[in-house]
Amino acid sequence: MFGPLARSAEDLELVLGVLAAPDPERAIAWRVDLPEPRRNLVGDYRVGVWLDDTFCATDREELAILRAAVDLLADAGAMVDDAHPAVSFAEQLDVFRKLVTAAASPSMPDEVAEAASGTHRDWLRADEERARLRRVWEEWFETYDAMVCPVMPGPAFPHDQEGDPFTRTVVIDGSPRPYMSLLSWTGLISVLGLPSTVAPVGRTSAGLPVGVQVVSAFLRDRESIRLAGILARVAGSGYEPPPGF
Repeated sequence: MFGPLARSAEDLELVLGVLAAPDPERAIAWRVDLPEPRRNLVGDYRVGVWLDDTFCATDREELAILRAAVDLLADAGAMVDDAHPAVSFAEQLDVFRKLVTAAASPSMPDEVAEAASGTHRDWLRADEERARLRRVWEEWFETYDAMVCPVMPGPAFPHDQEGDPFTRTVVIDGSPRPYMSLLSWTGLISVLGLPSTVAPVGRTSAGLPVGVQVVSAFLRDRESIRLAGILARVAGSGYEPPPGF
């Protein structure tokens, strides 16, 4: 869920070459050598699309923008299917929630952390389920080069620091949702450690930018970046400096 921001896919590729390295204490014996993309032309790619889910419905206007971008990718020659790994959104997200809550628990008050993090046995079971899900995705990526999915269920929203983030709500399509549901699509991907590059693909009627995740197989980071650059170009939504910069 963390990574560099850049003006183009080419700049991200350059930064990746600098950042992809072992921890300093392991550098004596380890090295990171991420493979080059196996595809170069848009027509070489087979892409799965998962733009909406009943468990985390996507804002209607954002969904239309995402679908239009995917259609442009198909028009440019890519093989695009409405397909994704045979996993349950809710169940995979539950694994993310269990693991990320346990990881964040040291920063919580003791009385909250104990209940939130669960037992070590709970964590081990969640990690076992993560390993199973990784195998499902690995098998799916034998057929597809990438998957395209939302970054968040809705576009940008007014900044809010009032109260507890676990009790806040955000309005999407006119209905309030839990604030933490904004992490659903990114959590779905990051819990498995899969590479994801966000490409700009359009703006809402209010002028808010919309991006999309381009997810590739484990350690195929350069392929994610390459296809994200292609998608941004065909969608006509390259980098634009924010107002005031």
